[in-house]
Amino acid sequence: MNRLLTFGSHKNADEGVCLLEACSVRAGEPFSDRPDSVCFVLSSFLRKVNDLAFFDDESRTRVLSPLIDSLVSSSASDDVQKARAYLLTNSTLLEMLPLALRTYSMSNTAEVFEALPPLTPENIETVSGQYKAALAQIKHGVSVDEVPPHLGGLLTLVYRAAKGAIKALSQMNGSLWKYQAEEVALCAAHAYSWVSDDDEGDPDVVRGLTEGTYSLMVSLVNRAVAIR
Repeated sequence: MNRLLTFGSHKNADEGVCLLEACSVRAGEPFSDRPDSVCFVLSSFLRKVNDLAFFDDESRTRVLSPLIDSLVSSSASDDVQKARAYLLTNSTLLEMLPLALRTYSMSNTAEVFEALPPLTPENIETVSGQYKAALAQIKHGVSVDEVPPHLGGLLTLVYRAAKGAIKALSQMNGSLWKYQAEEVALCAAHAYSWVSDDDEGDPDVVRGLTEGTYSLMVSLVNRAVAIR
């Protein structure tokens, strides 16, 4: 299917297609934004990314359409999907967030995150406190005007999304793991999408951060699909 990817869900392909609906068509499934052939965690993440992260249909299509072929074969076991949920959070905290912080001259805070170990099921109880302390530095920086005023709300959004993802990971066990994994995916999607709301910053800076975030997002999905 060589056509523009558009915002939201649709009744049929004639009305439009989002990324996940394009996947359902490619896989030969009934038209839906929840295709069975796509990993539950990745579809939860990308459904929101499709709607939140892009300024226009052209950029959405350019970035996301190359992922369709790999996504339609990404359905996996519960253990693999849990591992992908951890990857979503680690990428948000250790890659996307430092990129954004450095772009807005908060390199010291970026280095704090980059020095932390990736979260794993084995260390989350002991390491999550370090992440929350690092996130508190962002919140503190916002409260004492260490960042441009227009970024205060955006960084607070990322702070809340990252904190929510860590909390959901720590509860991702038992029969409710899928609900928590979906929460992780939604938090990661909101964090990855925050740059699209920065309409007051230097256009060149915003453009550079946006393209960097898009590249990270594509790399993240490809790495997630590779987990088997």
